[in-house]
Amino acid sequence: MADSEQLGPHPEVSTLIPHSGEMCLLSRVLNHTTQSTTCVVEPGEHVLFQDDGGRVPAFVALEYMAQCIAVHAGMEAASTGRPHRVGYLLGSRRLRLYAQVVPNAASIQVSARHLRGRPELGAMSFVCELVSESDGGTTSVIANGTLNVGFAQEVAGAGSVATS
Repeated sequence: MADSEQLGPHPEVSTLIPHSGEMCLLSRVLNHTTQSTTCVVEPGEHVLFQDDGGRVPAFVALEYMAQCIAVHAGMEAASTGRPHRVGYLLGSRRLRLYAQVVPNAASIQVSARHLRGRPELGAMSFVCELVSESDGGTTSVIANGTLNVGFAQEVAGAGSVATS
């Protein structure tokens, strides 16, 4: 399958991941191909993890990355007519946090690029990165690493998934 960019407007993030309300941390899909997805986090829009000073701890980058992977999986499932499987984080490799907090930047982008694996085999790996861009155009990497995710298996003849 070619790595072509999906044209047209992208679906709402909340329709692609199993989270809703305050736990849906990504604001929108910026770009999607068969191999990667980039989403936007709007600073100040999501207050669930903010401290009293309005700062979000950098470890929340791991959840941003996991949700970007879920968006990617949801868009791929929809484009191929497969059901969207529930995913879960198995672990990470070489996860690096380059800041204590996620900066309140003009733009924060989180990307997930497929590295290996297939959902029908139950596991996949993605190289992920969280990058901020200031009003002046300066970019900074906040976090990066490889996330390993598992996918629940479908129940034959049912519209739900099995988790064991």
